Amino acid sequence: MGAGISKPKKTEAAKDRPSPQPIQTGPVEVRVLLLGSGDTGKSTLFKQMSILHDEGFDPSLINDYIGFIRGNCVKSIKALITGCEQLGIAIELDANKELAEKYDAYSDDVYLKIGSMWNRQMVDELMQLWNDPGIQKAYLRSNEFQFIENAKYLFQNMERIAAEDYKPTPYDMLCTRTKTTGVVEKLIKVNDRFNMKLVDVGGQRNERRKWFSLFDQCTLVIFLCATSDFNKLLYEDDETNRMIENLNLFRETVNNRWFKNKPFVVLYNKMDVFKEKIESGQSISEAFPEYEGAGDAESSIAYIKKKYEEQRETKAAIYSYETMATDTEETRRVFDEIKVLIGKMLDEQQA
Repeated sequence: MGAGISKPKKTEAAKDRPSPQPIQTGPVEVRVLLLGSGDTGKSTLFKQMSILHDEGFDPSLINDYIGFIRGNCVKSIKALITGCEQLGIAIELDANKELAEKYDAYSDDVYLKIGSMWNRQMVDELMQLWNDPGIQKAYLRSNEFQFIENAKYLFQNMERIAAEDYKPTPYDMLCTRTKTTGVVEKLIKVNDRFNMKLVDVGGQRNERRKWFSLFDQCTLVIFLCATSDFNKLLYEDDETNRMIENLNLFRETVNNRWFKNKPFVVLYNKMDVFKEKIESGQSISEAFPEYEGAGDAESSIAYIKKKYEEQRETKAAIYSYETMATDTEETRRVFDEIKVLIGKMLDEQQA
């Protein structure tokens, strides 16, 4: 019999040596958080991903959005009636005063019942109130109370929205105010190298406690600033300036231990509304009393960017983009640049 071949015994050092990790063969998953205070445009940006990467919205959501859009119309009128009361503006036409009382008396469950309540009479009443001179005066001062920014677009398109065979367009859906609660995720297939898991988290104060459990799993943060919020008050307390609230939140986030040395993307959103406000004579000094610069949009946004960049305590990069989250092509361009940035981050990790 030939001599048997014995297997060499593992040394103690070999036993302690960690097993080699399996080689990544498919695309890696990059987790990207969308953060910012409430109503900065995170959910709109999230919706854009359905248009850009799924060839449109899920058809099963269409009927839901019909209710959301029509509910936004009623909510807008209720807000304007409240604004008239708060600002001491009278509903000018006698016929509309009784209508205003009727809609002001509606409770919040009207939005849940909108499917059964919506009819031609309601449409005519909403348009009658919208066209009242007193309501229009309140609309021009809508930054002074809680209001849906895209209401004008809804009323300009009311006849189409009111139609029995109404089917919301993607832009209708982008312009619809919906509140995010909890954590919503979307996997975006970018290329053979990586996929992006986009995570949208509610921005209201009572939702932010959910953020911190996600920080250690995150590759990149996209933080949104609603530039048009410089003269608006917070939903939660109706006292705090929204832009200052968001700026303070940015400082807490960008200097968090998980992120202090990571690049940040800041999207200066709602630039179309911002420019309209500045051109009408409104000033960012309502958020920043110390501002003494020129009153044009370019100088004003430059100052806002400077305030955000000053919050970072480390020298890690901040990448800034001016955006309108309702503009699909612009969103495509910005996200293409963000994908390139993520690719460079992966290169640095592998170097």
